[in-house]
Amino acid sequence: MKKKNTNKFDSDLKWGQFIEWETIPFIEKTFNEVLIKRGEKMRFIQENISTKKNELKKWDLKFGIYKDGSPFLEREIYFEIKGDKFDETGNLFFEKSCSKKDSGVFATEANFFVYFLPRYKSKNFYLVKPKDLIELLTTKYASCLSYDGGDGGRVLSYLVTKSDFDEDFVKVGKLLDCSITIPDYFGLEKFKEKSKTTYQSDFLKCYENPLD
Repeated sequence: MKKKNTNKFDSDLKWGQFIEWETIPFIEKTFNEVLIKRGEKMRFIQENISTKKNELKKWDLKFGIYKDGSPFLEREIYFEIKGDKFDETGNLFFEKSCSKKDSGVFATEANFFVYFLPRYKSKNFYLVKPKDLIELLTTKYASCLSYDGGDGGRVLSYLVTKSDFDEDFVKVGKLLDCSITIPDYFGLEKFKEKSKTTYQSDFLKCYENPLD
């Protein structure tokens, strides 16, 4: 039996937790710019601390919406967070499944999906409703689907060109600038990749504000 690489698992877990916590204030700021005008405010409630894999797939962070000045929760909003370690490669990676089981945005039950590329200087924070991202990927980028991911080739994913994808993405989601400081102990200098050329197709749909 092949021995599980626990060091890699622990490293990936720490990276994921780091990215989640770093995005919290930015998410609050982004949403509150809209919500305050409605007399509401968003506040972070908790992260998903379940020990069950199926439960962890559903969401990462939970926020609450409150009437401004009120301690009483009006409604909850859930986020799925994906943080990419790679440098500015010109590519984006969206996982579809692992071992034939849905994963990433295709498995989440969250209200919003965040794809964050902290090593990019700008246009690095993708905020979108999962259903809209799934529609964009499956409709326009179907030919970009391949077994090029990790975990021994068990990961089915979309590898797309960032510049072209961004033009389509802003019609269905928000593409923002978010800057954080990444600690040296993550050793991200090894995460580099050559640019790849991928398929592009036609315009999909009109822009939908993900905050609505």
